[in-house]
Amino acid sequence: KINLKMNRKKSVEFLSKSVRSLWAIPICLFLNDNIGGIAFVDGQSMSPTLNPPGSTWSDIVIVDRFSNKISKSIKVGDVVTFKSPMDPHETCIKRLVSKGNVVLRSKTSRNSIYVPKGYCWVEGDNLRESVDSKDYGP
Repeated sequence: KINLKMNRKKSVEFLSKSVRSLWAIPICLFLNDNIGGIAFVDGQSMSPTLNPPGSTWSDIVIVDRFSNKISKSIKVGDVVTFKSPMDPHETCIKRLVSKGNVVLRSKTSRNSIYVPKGYCWVEGDNLRESVDSKDYGP
């Protein structure tokens, strides 16, 4: 009887602590979605800026989602993250090459490209390894 009571007491205590810590999950999700967080960079599309050749680990970046909501401060040349147009479960990291309502010349094909108002053009620093606006458009 003593062992049963001790095990039951420990189980109730564990369950109580688990339930009390559940409040942290929605707070962490809110902070990650609205303020920012950290992200691991996978792949070579931003090399040599991120994940340089010969590196044995993936770079880690701090993602700021808050300041752009206040000031719309993203500028051409900034490194940005966004949901992939090809897979909404994947987050991409690329460099902002152009904001909308601009004609630009592609670095890979030398063709002129019109980026409509409200859209942008992003490219990886390593053009040969990057899937970016040249593949999925503005």
